[in-house]
Amino acid sequence: MAATPPLESIAELIARLEDMEQKLRSGRVTPSVPASAPLFSGQPLAAPAPPSAPCAGPEPGWSDFLEFVKEREAPLYSFLAHGNFVGRSGREWRLSFTPGHFSLDRLRGSAEAQRIQELMSQCLGEGHRLVISEDQTLARPERVSPQKEDVNRRREALDDPVVKTLLEDLGGELENVKPR
Repeated sequence: MAATPPLESIAELIARLEDMEQKLRSGRVTPSVPASAPLFSGQPLAAPAPPSAPCAGPEPGWSDFLEFVKEREAPLYSFLAHGNFVGRSGREWRLSFTPGHFSLDRLRGSAEAQRIQELMSQCLGEGHRLVISEDQTLARPERVSPQKEDVNRRREALDDPVVKTLLEDLGGELENVKPR
């Protein structure tokens, strides 16, 4: 657990502030920046570099589109990355999931579907669309032991880029993954 500094009373804090204020007024303290030094150089800050455009190639592929999404919307990327890219026919891209996969339900939501369409237009140009489907051939075996299901759920959660990032950034551990 993080150690916190000891608390000071409000009266002590006010007394310290008044003392600092008195020193500044009397001239006993010299500021670290000379009064003649400009606080602003007059030069505008450089604009941040725009995100790279991985879809700019002559014939962008699925991995290019995924990288584009990853740079702009990591949570959406984490759902798309769980799919199996089936192929492309003209401007129609096909992605399939195992039946009941959590990403399938999420990506079929209207907000996510609309955002995917916007990103496809930005990356690939107008008219491209993603068709998301269930693939029965990818279905899991009919009966898996509960212990194996727990291991699979845990592995799937730990493979999720958003979960990985949260665990790394916050220094946490995954304790339990509940079934839907």
